[in-house]
Amino acid sequence: MISAGTATAELCAGLGIPTVLFGLKHSQTQLGTDDVPWHPATRFVSLDPDEPIGVPRSILFDWNNIARWAEQASVSGRQIDWRLSFPGAA
Repeated sequence: MISAGTATAELCAGLGIPTVLFGLKHSQTQLGTDDVPWHPATRFVSLDPDEPIGVPRSILFDWNNIARWAEQASVSGRQIDWRLSFPGAA
């Protein structure tokens, strides 16, 4: 799941679904950490308001690492072929 800080993102993260959450750097959501402390299945990506394309670019360029992280962060126990979610990812 990739989302801004919305109720949907909170529900997904709370259910243990790997969630990439984006928001302003040093958001109060992070409580001074790099991620969201109460949702271990959440990865935080900083949003730069002066560069709106930055978040999608970061996610696309780091997709293989995100997919590996999501495999570890997921609590569902399901095997997921992440290559299907982003064509061209190896």
